Order: sequence, then structure tokens, then C-alpha cells
Amino acid sequence: MAQNNGVAFNKKKNTKSIIVITGLVIALWSVIYAMQYVQSGNFRKGLELLFGSVSPTIKAESRVWNWCPKETGQVEFYTSRASEDSVRPEEICEVVIEPVPEQKAKRQLKRYLTVGSGEFRKTLEADEAVEVFRVDGLVFQSQILSKILKGY
Repeated sequence: MAQNNGVAFNKKKNTKSIIVITGLVIALWSVIYAMQYVQSGNFRKGLELLFGSVSPTIKAESRVWNWCPKETGQVEFYTSRASEDSVRPEEICEVVIEPVPEQKAKRQLKRYLTVGSGEFRKTLEADEAVEVFRVDGLVFQSQILSKILKGY
């Protein structure tokens, strides 16, 4: 009888070992599959759509940014090229921004317009060609903002 209990004990131990080993093999396979998926193009495209770009037509290094204060109020221009009534804050506040090449980042920027009032004012600075912008020290390019401001 003692040998029977020993055989039964070994069967239980073997069954537990098989279950543990099977679980570890499944976990290893899952990790390998997840690593391959993370490195795939589909996963990266999904992340770019979620965090980076608005649509697949916008470059991956582009970002959407709302640079205006919550209470936009009026737009005040510091240039004679535009009239204050010709642009609405909604048109210029949320823009797709792109990184600036080093040679363009060194351009001289001047105050171009201000949005908001009181302590919540934000000033947009631009270069002469209205291609490079700066708000709160962040230098960026925005083709959309450039087209809007050149149109006025």
C-alpha cells in the first residue's frame, strides 16, 4: 500500500509539473508574439493615428496643437498685412505643427498676432515669410497656419 500512495503522489506531481510547463510555454509564446506585433508596421501605424497624426495623409512627425488660451476673445494683429476682422480664432488656434529645420529655426521672428485678453494672452511670432512660428518659446512650422495667415 505504501507503494500505491507513492505512485499516486508521483502522478499528482507529474500532472502539476505538466500544467506549469504548459503555462510557461504559452506565456513564452505570447511574449514572442507580442514582441513581433509591436515591431510590425500595423502597430506603428495604429499608434501614429492614435497619438501622432490626424490622418494617414499627415506626416508622422506632425502633431495637432491648440496654442490659444481657452478664452480666445479677439485677435489682435501687429502687422499691416491683415485686418483684425478678417480672421476668426477658431481658424488659427488648432493647427498641425511640424518640426523646423535648423536653418529655418534661426530666422528672426517678430510679433505677428495676439489671441486672448488679460493674463491669458498668447502671442504668435512669425518670420517675414510667415513660415516659421513661435508660441511660448516653441518654434514650429505649420503649412495650414501659414496659408491662412498669408491669405489675409
